[in-house]
Amino acid sequence: MWAFFRERLGVVDERGRPTARFGDPVWVYAQWCRARGDVRPLDLVAGEGRAALAAVRARGVAIGEGHGDRPWDLPPALEAEVRSQCADAKESLRAEWRPEFVARIPGARRLRTRAGDRDEYILHPPTGEALSPAALAELSGLKDSYAGRFDVVLVVSDGLNAHAVMDDHHLFPFLDVLVPELRAAGLALAPDVFVLAGGRVRAGYAVGAALFADQPGPRRLIHVIGERPGTMHHAFSVYLTAADGAAWAAPRAIDHHITRVISGVADTAYPPEGAAREAVAILQDMLPKTCP
Repeated sequence: MWAFFRERLGVVDERGRPTARFGDPVWVYAQWCRARGDVRPLDLVAGEGRAALAAVRARGVAIGEGHGDRPWDLPPALEAEVRSQCADAKESLRAEWRPEFVARIPGARRLRTRAGDRDEYILHPPTGEALSPAALAELSGLKDSYAGRFDVVLVVSDGLNAHAVMDDHHLFPFLDVLVPELRAAGLALAPDVFVLAGGRVRAGYAVGAALFADQPGPRRLIHVIGERPGTMHHAFSVYLTAADGAAWAAPRAIDHHITRVISGVADTAYPPEGAAREAVAILQDMLPKTCP
């Protein structure tokens, strides 16, 4: 590897000291193109590399180029960007639902898990996996009215980053595509959107179990949840579960082993509209395997 950096890339010299090419990803890209047999003029290849860097940065990803006063120091602008992202990750971890955002969700019905507050949710993860007694009672009251009427239930959780769901161009573009796609697939979506505070993935399973246990036929759960902060995107995941009523009623029958996930959904990553289409396609594909 040392010979590769010295002889092939030229980013360090024979004494291991950084050269003028140290911290130059465009140069490295050009050498990669050359190794693949690319004989185009170097300035053309370099321009292509710079355009690629700009496109990635435009999507919110920090990329090192150059260095600070010492070769191992980040350039000042990149140092500030990385520190800003770290601060954002800490704030995102503590973020909670904004009431005005929840009010915009059609059919929003707020529920809580057993996590009493954000500290308990972060420090004691199991509290975010179980529903509060009040939530269970509310779902119990809905179960009879749901029986045999709806194929799909949608749950939206804050997860570890509520901003991932609340950011502009995230949840609502997803819903704008999801609802008609489900309808076109012949799947009836329940009118309530269950918005969980302090919700983890298994809290979604608990919602499904409370509504679907022992109901005839396949029943499906779509769970939108904020992903872990600190990935340079405010991204959410979509967990998809399909099972029959007997499975939803059985202890431990519904868990990650029968669930599929679409991750990295954001306007700067995997577009929410595409994720919505894929979610419906996955649900349709899952059923013959999960619900014989």
